[in-house]
Amino acid sequence: DELQSMLASTREALLPKPKFKFSASSRNRMARTETKTETKVETMKDDEVKPVVKPAPADPLYSFCGRKGETLRREDDLGGHEFSLLSLEDCTVHLYSTMNALFAHSLKGCRVLVGPVAGAVHLEECEDCTFVVASRQVRIHATHNSDFYLHVNSHPIIEFCDGLRFGVYNLSFNNMDEHFTRSGLDRTVNLWDRVQDFRWIKAQQSPHWSLILDKTQNE
Repeated sequence: DELQSMLASTREALLPKPKFKFSASSRNRMARTETKTETKVETMKDDEVKPVVKPAPADPLYSFCGRKGETLRREDDLGGHEFSLLSLEDCTVHLYSTMNALFAHSLKGCRVLVGPVAGAVHLEECEDCTFVVASRQVRIHATHNSDFYLHVNSHPIIEFCDGLRFGVYNLSFNNMDEHFTRSGLDRTVNLWDRVQDFRWIKAQQSPHWSLILDKTQNE
């Protein structure tokens, strides 16, 4: 017996060891884990590189879009809708309608005269323009070499801008008092010269804007 035991031990030591194999259940678990890992990595890539989403086309009933060298006018009741000015060049725009908000994007060499806006005015990527606007709030982004005549109930905000000048709202048109009443703007509060530059944190005056002190009437 002792001899048989020694022979068995010797045979076991000399024979090549069998290769390790996964059981069927182990292979299934690993497959599920690999699938989850691949899905997770793909999701992270999607989060890191988001596709560019193009804005929806503006409603032609409540916008002026893609015009050049024209005089554009809107004086009817907009029923509280927002209004958009998009891709205009060398245009004069008269907006004497009560509206909830005004959006202007990619204007060049334009003159924009606007009655009271109940909410906010958002301006982006405009150049060499003049805006005469009354509103509750004005936000200006990536705009250059433009003048603003404002009646605004809060601090005008600018960001990524230069060459901007600010003066007092000086527009006059028929039924203007009625438009101010309908908009709910406070005519006793005008912070036109309290501009906040979000790209300038120093105590000194921002070099990106200055004041217009003359009282030229806009019509």
